[in-house]
Amino acid sequence: MPALRKETWRRIVRGYYSGWNFPKLCGFLDGKNIVTYVPAKSGSLFFNYKETFNTVLLALVVANCRFVAVHIGAYGRQTI
Repeated sequence: MPALRKETWRRIVRGYYSGWNFPKLCGFLDGKNIVTYVPAKSGSLFFNYKETFNTVLLALVVANCRFVAVHIGAYGRQTI
């Protein structure tokens, strides 16, 4: 995914300030651990501290409820 330009980030910040009264906010970041089956030949990469195998989903959302960045498939042992 290409990087966003400075003007795009400025537009996002203005959207949060004018619509939600949050100054200098550029997005909401949230993640979710999805429990999965053991991927073949993955070893312990997807194994987490809760002793389950999972995949991490991560998303950045802007003021008008649109996704700006999404990362799907991080290893389960990574923290969000």
